[in-house]
Amino acid sequence: RNDSRIVRFREECQKLEALPSTQLPVSTSFTVTVRSDSLIRIKRNTYSVSSKYIGLRLEVKVHEDQLELWHGGNLLECLPRMIGQGKAAIDFRHVIDSLRRKPGAFRNYKYVEHMYPTTRFRMAFDQLQHRHAERPAIKAYLDLLYLAKHIGLDQVDGALRQLLSNHQP
Repeated sequence: RNDSRIVRFREECQKLEALPSTQLPVSTSFTVTVRSDSLIRIKRNTYSVSSKYIGLRLEVKVHEDQLELWHGGNLLECLPRMIGQGKAAIDFRHVIDSLRRKPGAFRNYKYVEHMYPTTRFRMAFDQLQHRHAERPAIKAYLDLLYLAKHIGLDQVDGALRQLLSNHQP
């Protein structure tokens, strides 16, 4: 079957050039400015970054499975890349400081579903809402998230587990 193609194949082989000596880039780069809400948008997806980067222009290298955040030639952090569009990867640790300064923004926060790192946190918020007025409940919940950021998610989650299992407020 290939006998009829051999002439064209040999012509093609003569025109082929050597492969490049360096590897082709495996990432694309974007320059973004971190918004005041600690968010960046890359390829129609939203990612949260540390609030200490607010206002910085970052170079974001998009690889197959991760994003690299660079500033001034230094790698700041790596984030897992989301495939698709319209998705959000929000880490409560990145936005909790600004939400604590303006607790009223929590109720209408676009990414509020990301503010419950475990089901126990959601259960604690529901219990706080049941026992208190809305504003004090939100403030108390944001304080829980703040503790989880600074003390550790596992420790606060464990304390919530114990309180909820003993039906304690």
